[in-house]
Amino acid sequence: TKKEGKVYTNVDKSIGNIIRKELDAGMSQENTDKLTELLRDRYMYGQRIPSEAVRVYRDLTYITLIAQFDTAVQNLADIGLQMVAQDYMPVFDAIVRTLTGRKLVHMKDYGLQDYITYELIGKGITSKYLDKSLRLSAFTTIDVFSKNVALNAAIIKARKQAKTLKGLSELEAKWGEVLPQKDFEQFIDDLRSDKITDLVHNMAFAELARTQPISKLEMTPFALRNPNVRALYILKSFPIKQLDFARIEVYNNIKAGNVSKGVKKAFDIVVAMSLAGIPISSIRNYLLGRDTDVDFTDFTDNIMKVYGLSNFFRDRFMGVSKEEAAKRRLEGDIHARPMKPDPIPAVLGLVIPPYKLFTDLYNADPSIIRYLPPIGRIIHSRQREAEKELAAQGESR
Repeated sequence: TKKEGKVYTNVDKSIGNIIRKELDAGMSQENTDKLTELLRDRYMYGQRIPSEAVRVYRDLTYITLIAQFDTAVQNLADIGLQMVAQDYMPVFDAIVRTLTGRKLVHMKDYGLQDYITYELIGKGITSKYLDKSLRLSAFTTIDVFSKNVALNAAIIKARKQAKTLKGLSELEAKWGEVLPQKDFEQFIDDLRSDKITDLVHNMAFAELARTQPISKLEMTPFALRNPNVRALYILKSFPIKQLDFARIEVYNNIKAGNVSKGVKKAFDIVVAMSLAGIPISSIRNYLLGRDTDVDFTDFTDNIMKVYGLSNFFRDRFMGVSKEEAAKRRLEGDIHARPMKPDPIPAVLGLVIPPYKLFTDLYNADPSIIRYLPPIGRIIHSRQREAEKELAAQGESR
């Protein structure tokens, strides 16, 4: 569409053309209505941006809580989810290829090189500082590595599947209804001949989207139409995506009667996330000056963290007894105190956007150094651990 000498994309008209083609191809009216609404939510309403206040709040939250070196290291644990989605050997192969510069595809092929999650797209002073902070903390570098592993593992697995009867049936079950028969046959030929075509690219992108929030389609229609509501997604998009992955792989299979498959997937998620997460957590604990020994609670803690449930949430939800608090103090946690169960505020804390940073700043909390990227949390944690050690030495005398 031309307006005042400039050319603009008429999104509504473009969507209409797509829908007309689908109707001509035999899509039902009910499905075309759903597709119309989906495309409008994504390409019309989804382009709306939040207010400047919401964007500044979002950027400052990510700068202080995510742009930390220990968080960047923890991000490597996401590879565990790829082990469930793509199997172990394709992931190991993809890791080697990524580390040795022999990648089949790169996230820049998809325009994702500066794109961690759909939440963080924006312009402004705080957005630029956020981008620099994420790079300085190595978060961007590790995120690029994780995404490249996911994309390459998806292609490696699909290529292997295309060469066996069992694998072909799995590919047909997943993509046979999505692609027209002619495109599906071409897709299989591309995989067998080790070609990287648009069909293969699209498959890899779809596989990445199963485990990471890289598209605005992850948001609800209400959030797409009301951009300021997107503040509710701050620090929650990854846990929500991983919960959704578990819902599809575990709950949907059990609901459909494939109980054994659903239970196996649940077991695979626990094992893979533990195998990937516990060593990474030990490295992170080392950086933070904490105990690096591994025990059974590390398994449960690691699974809880994957889905956004911290130890603080557990303590607040279930409470901390006097005996447990005393035990923690004996173990060196001089700040441990009894806590009454408070489940409602604990659950609300999962929904309400993080705000403690701003209350700490307002109250001039002396521990605000922990919010300074990229190593503020490491400095603060090591100070606390040193205090615990001094307190333990004092009690032993």
